[in-house]
Amino acid sequence: MRRNKLSDFVDVRRSGMIAMKLDEGEAIVDVQICVETDDVLLTTAMGQCIRFPVTDVRVFQSRNSMGVRGMRWRTPTR
Repeated sequence: MRRNKLSDFVDVRRSGMIAMKLDEGEAIVDVQICVETDDVLLTTAMGQCIRFPVTDVRVFQSRNSMGVRGMRWRTPTR
Protein backbone atom coordinates (compact mmCIF):
# COMPACT_ATOMS: atom_id res chain seq x y z
CA MET A 1 0.00 0.00 0.00
CA ARG A 2 1.13 3.53 -0.56
CA ARG A 3 -0.07 7.09 -0.52
CA ASN A 4 0.88 9.76 -3.05
CA LYS A 5 -0.09 13.36 -3.61
CA LEU A 6 -2.72 13.69 -6.34
CA SER A 7 -0.61 16.47 -7.86
CA ASP A 8 1.99 13.80 -8.78
CA PHE A 9 -0.41 12.57 -11.45
CA VAL A 10 -1.55 15.82 -13.06
CA ASP A 11 0.50 15.64 -16.28
CA VAL A 12 0.20 12.03 -17.50
CA ARG A 13 1.77 11.45 -20.93
CA ARG A 14 0.03 9.43 -23.64
CA SER A 15 2.56 6.64 -23.08
CA GLY A 16 1.46 6.44 -19.43
CA MET A 17 3.27 6.95 -16.17
CA ILE A 18 4.96 4.66 -13.66
CA ALA A 19 2.93 5.07 -10.47
CA MET A 20 5.00 2.66 -8.35
CA LYS A 21 7.41 -0.26 -8.60
CA LEU A 22 5.87 -3.73 -8.43
CA ASP A 23 7.54 -7.09 -7.90
CA GLU A 24 6.78 -9.89 -10.35
CA GLY A 25 3.35 -11.35 -9.68
CA GLU A 26 2.10 -8.20 -7.93
CA ALA A 27 -0.68 -6.00 -9.26
CA ILE A 28 -2.47 -2.80 -8.29
CA VAL A 29 -5.88 -3.88 -6.99
CA ASP A 30 -7.57 -0.53 -6.38
CA VAL A 31 -6.89 3.19 -6.27
CA GLN A 32 -9.01 5.70 -4.35
CA ILE A 33 -8.80 9.44 -3.85
CA CYS A 34 -8.93 10.19 -0.14
CA VAL A 35 -8.86 13.11 2.25
CA GLU A 36 -7.19 13.43 5.66
CA THR A 37 -10.38 12.45 7.53
CA ASP A 38 -10.87 9.12 5.66
CA ASP A 39 -10.14 5.65 7.02
CA VAL A 40 -8.49 2.75 5.16
CA LEU A 41 -10.01 -0.73 5.32
CA LEU A 42 -7.78 -3.57 4.10
CA THR A 43 -9.42 -6.97 3.70
CA THR A 44 -7.86 -10.35 2.89
CA ALA A 45 -9.37 -13.16 0.82
CA MET A 46 -9.84 -15.03 4.13
CA GLY A 47 -12.09 -12.26 5.50
CA GLN A 48 -9.59 -10.72 7.91
CA CYS A 49 -9.50 -6.93 7.90
CA ILE A 50 -7.85 -3.94 9.51
CA ARG A 51 -9.07 -0.34 9.69
CA PHE A 52 -6.92 2.73 10.35
CA PRO A 53 -6.83 6.46 9.55
CA VAL A 54 -5.39 7.38 6.15
CA THR A 55 -3.00 9.72 7.97
CA ASP A 56 -1.22 6.62 9.40
CA VAL A 57 0.15 5.98 5.88
CA ARG A 58 3.01 8.31 5.03
CA VAL A 59 2.99 10.24 1.74
CA PHE A 60 5.63 8.88 -0.65
CA GLN A 61 7.90 11.50 -2.21
CA SER A 62 8.65 9.51 -5.37
CA ARG A 63 6.46 7.58 -7.78
CA ASN A 64 9.47 5.38 -8.52
CA SER A 65 9.40 3.51 -5.19
CA MET A 66 7.57 0.55 -3.71
CA GLY A 67 4.73 0.69 -1.23
CA VAL A 68 4.70 -0.68 2.31
CA ARG A 69 3.12 -3.80 3.74
CA GLY A 70 -0.46 -3.02 4.69
CA MET A 71 -0.89 -6.06 6.93
CA ARG A 72 0.94 -9.26 7.75
CA TRP A 73 -1.12 -12.35 8.46
CA ARG A 74 -0.65 -16.07 8.85
CA THR A 75 -2.70 -18.86 7.39
CA PRO A 76 -4.99 -20.08 10.19
CA THR A 77 -4.08 -23.48 11.59
CA ARG A 78 -6.77 -25.99 12.35
